[in-house]
This record gives sequence, C-alpha cells and structure tokens, in this order.
Amino acid sequence: VSTQSTGIADLAQEFDFVLLTDYFDESLVLLKEQMGWEFQDIFFMKRYYTVDRSRKDSKLSQKTVDLILKYNVVDVQLYEFFLKSFKMKSSSIWRRIIEKENGGISTFKTRIRKSVL
Repeated sequence: VSTQSTGIADLAQEFDFVLLTDYFDESLVLLKEQMGWEFQDIFFMKRYYTVDRSRKDSKLSQKTVDLILKYNVVDVQLYEFFLKSFKMKSSSIWRRIIEKENGGISTFKTRIRKSVL
C-alpha cells in the first residue's frame, strides 16, 4: 500500500462528509439526509456563475491535460477516491430520497423560485 493511499484512507477516516463541487446539489441533498435537515436548510441560489464553463468545452491540448494530471496525481487520486465513496453512498439512498421528496432538489428549487419571483 502506497503512502498516498494510506494518506487518503486516513483522510477518509477524519471526515464524515465530503462535498464534491461537480455534484454540488446532490452532495447537499446527501448532507441534508445525513444531518436530518429539511430542504429549506440547504437551499441556495447562485448569484455569480459562468453558464458555459464545461470541461467538455476546454481548449486545452491533450498534452497540457496530461501534464496537469501528471503533476496533480495525488489530487486526482483523492478526487477519485471520494467520488467513488460519494457514488456508493448516493446510489444506496438516492432513489429513496427522490421518491420521498417527490422530485428532489430541482423540484424544490423550482417551487422556491416561483414563490420568490
């Protein structure tokens, strides 16, 4: 077992919850479930954001991407570890949450937007 893997496992033991920005809404819903909160407790509205900021539209060359991955290998391993953990946690409860909340957070956000506007 590598030192990096041991370090990641140690971090996983230290944190009860890790929010992934790539899955921000979903992470908040899982946090809500873990803490026993209501949707009102996690509701937010984005104020400043760029609509077209997708990695798919990235203009980086493959060579540049490879270099970024090479020099950030520990960050990539950390992300992949917590992404796998997130997917395992979310897959086990996500269907139940959606059924329970009758459409999940997107339905709630739509309902709030309508009431605010």
